[in-house]
Amino acid sequence: MSLVQDILSRFRGEIGGNRRLQMGMMFIVLLIAMYGIGGLSSMRARISSEYVQDMQRLERVRHIAREKGWDKRAEDAQQLLTQLQAQIPQSDSVGLAQATFQGWLRGAAIATDPKLDIHMGTPQQVSDGSDYWEIPAQLAGSLPRSRALEIVRKIESRGDLAVIRRIRLSVVSPNSLTLDVVAYYRIPKQAGRP
Repeated sequence: MSLVQDILSRFRGEIGGNRRLQMGMMFIVLLIAMYGIGGLSSMRARISSEYVQDMQRLERVRHIAREKGWDKRAEDAQQLLTQLQAQIPQSDSVGLAQATFQGWLRGAAIATDPKLDIHMGTPQQVSDGSDYWEIPAQLAGSLPRSRALEIVRKIESRGDLAVIRRIRLSVVSPNSLTLDVVAYYRIPKQAGRP
């Protein structure tokens, strides 16, 4: 007889001759079965919940599909995309884009108040593999509110896409202004990029 068969036969002999051991084994099997049923119940509830969510999502998609005018919306979206892309200048490199934006900011700052400080941030790709880059900068200085409004108007009316992300204006003497500005540039993949 093999070792496994010997162990099994002794185990059967122990269980067969011991009523308390039989009861204990049945209790363990009952506990395992209850845990299994509980697990199945929670799994059923989760699957049921996912099913309800999927059906709601399907109904929303069906409702949207019944709407008219998707062709017009697609054309409008394409037109807006084309207009937005027309506002994003192309540059040969990230460094050149940064220098161009810094030069434009310097010109706008000098026309408004030559004491404004310009700090250029680290350029970042809009998304992985994208040709579009964000060129951040910060303008800071002490100037009256009318001049602060003037520099904001210059940035907002810039022909190329630039966005003011944050404005901090202190009206306590001396007045101070801090602008976080981001310009967008298209830098083709074959151009010099980090």
